[in-house]
Amino acid sequence: TVYPGAIELCSTPTLDESCDGNTNDVDADGCSTFFYDGDADGYGDSALSQCQCVADSTTGYSATVENDCDDAVASVNPGALEDCTTAADDNCDGNDNDDGAVGCTPYWYDNDSDGYGDSALVACLCLPTDPYDATADGDCDESDDTVNPGADELCFDTIDNDCSGDADGSDAIDASTWYLDDDSDGYGLSTFTQTSCDQPSGYESIDGDCDD
Repeated sequence: TVYPGAIELCSTPTLDESCDGNTNDVDADGCSTFFYDGDADGYGDSALSQCQCVADSTTGYSATVENDCDDAVASVNPGALEDCTTAADDNCDGNDNDDGAVGCTPYWYDNDSDGYGDSALVACLCLPTDPYDATADGDCDESDDTVNPGADELCFDTIDNDCSGDADGSDAIDASTWYLDDDSDGYGLSTFTQTSCDQPSGYESIDGDCDD
C-alpha cells in the first residue's frame, strides 16, 4: 500500500503512503477542509481552502472556520467584537455599526424626528441610524413631533405636551395664577397662590384683599 502514486490515508498519520515525503497530502482519503488563515486568528478565507488530514500552519491552511472578511488583520474576523474606534467591519457581518459595539453611544427610537426617543427602545451604536437617532429619551408620543420633554405644556388641549405625566398641568406656559379667597368676596390674597389652567376651588383671579 506504500508506493509512489498511492493515495495518502489520513487514518495512518505516520505513514507516507505515496512516498512523497509528506504524510498530509492535499485531498488524502478521509481529509477535512481547512481554510487559509493568513493572519492566524483562527478564521480563514472562504475562497482559499484545502482538504487535509490535519491543519498545516506552514502553508497557512489551518483554519476550520471560514468567512474572514480581512485575512490580513487578526482583529477582524467573525468572532470579533465590533469596535467604534475602527472604520472596519470588525466581525464580518456586513455592518460596521452593530448594536452593542465597543465604545458605542445609546440612541433612542425617534419615529417622529423631534429629537426625543422612546425610553423603551434604545440601541447602543457607533453612529446614529434612523430611526435610532435621538440622543435624549422620554418621548411619550412618537407619532406627534410636537409632544416631547422639550415642548411647552399648553392649557385646555388635554395633551401632555411636555411628557411630564400631567396634561394641562401647572407647568403650562399659559396657566393662570389664582389667589386664595378665604372670605369668598371675589378678591384673594397675593401671598397665597396656585398656578393652574383651571380655577381651583376657593381661589380667585384677582388679588389685593387686605383682610381675607
